[in-house]
Amino acid sequence: MMEMTYRPTDRPSSRLPFGIRSTGHYRVRKYWNQQFRPRHFAEVWYTCEGEGQFSLSGKQIPAKRGSLVILPVGLEHDLTALSDIWDFYWFTLDGPEGNDPLNWFGLSAGCYAAGELPPERFRQLRVLVGEGTFASQKRAIALVMGLLAEVDIPADEREGDFRVAQVRRLIRDNYSDPAFDINALAEKAGMHRSVLSRLFVRETGKSPSDYLRDLRLKTGLSLLQDSFLRVSEIAWRCGFRDPAYFSRLVQSRTGKPPRGHRGKGPSVS
Repeated sequence: MMEMTYRPTDRPSSRLPFGIRSTGHYRVRKYWNQQFRPRHFAEVWYTCEGEGQFSLSGKQIPAKRGSLVILPVGLEHDLTALSDIWDFYWFTLDGPEGNDPLNWFGLSAGCYAAGELPPERFRQLRVLVGEGTFASQKRAIALVMGLLAEVDIPADEREGDFRVAQVRRLIRDNYSDPAFDINALAEKAGMHRSVLSRLFVRETGKSPSDYLRDLRLKTGLSLLQDSFLRVSEIAWRCGFRDPAYFSRLVQSRTGKPPRGHRGKGPSVS
């Protein structure tokens, strides 16, 4: 059984910071599987019977009865039914601030104990989402906020935010592009740059811009040691727009100019 209801409009009312895009109720059998590419809306999944499993950035997250799985905007994932029957409800949040309700309640990507949430509240949500009026959208938001507010998050049970793993992967995949900066990173991750920076600093202790610059520098130092490429070519390959800036950065970080890092063989810088 798969029941789904979508808001009649593509976007939430312009008078609202976010909206409830869709909701549904699935009752699936063991080994049922579905894969999702990064999406432009956040997702919340509540298990009322049985057990399933989510794969987020390579980590397996079990979803048991009474658990709430949080999937913020832009997170690639797949899910699989582990028990004979996996019965769960879900809803999605969209709009320019679709992730904000999760952040307000401290809900990073992952699984949380939510206890027994009455199915009637999810059925009521389906009716409100299907109506699509401004009044029903407001009531749907209020209902969802009430559901999220009931999730208890002990400090010692919080896990790292899986969005940060996704951002790291995006940086590794795109660092060599000189046009790739914090704005491009935020767009690819589907997050506002201020939210992205706040999450990244909280998890890693450094800003995404510093992480990107340090990766470029580390790669450049490796190429200086192991290749015969010119310094300017190395700088461009590592994503630095200005070879002179790359040289100054090498000097300031290591105390030696680029030629001081050359390995065996003649330098061509």
